[in-house]
Amino acid sequence: MILTTARYFAFFSGLLTIGLAFNAEFIVNLILGPQWEYSAAIFSVLALSLFPSFIWEHARLVFLALGRTETMRNYAMAAA
Repeated sequence: MILTTARYFAFFSGLLTIGLAFNAEFIVNLILGPQWEYSAAIFSVLALSLFPSFIWEHARLVFLALGRTETMRNYAMAAA
């Protein structure tokens, strides 16, 4: 069950990340206006950084469910 959920979560978070990164200029123009068009490059890079965050959040929930908080802490400190 958890493995299936993790696969769906990774798939949909990957789609969201790619969608935000490739449509950054449109999203920035829609929300902030054309005077912010130069910030679309920053937005697309930040959007790509979402994918590891989504995966980590799911892994964090698995660590908590298994009662392996020490392993979670060590992994988070190594990743930081």
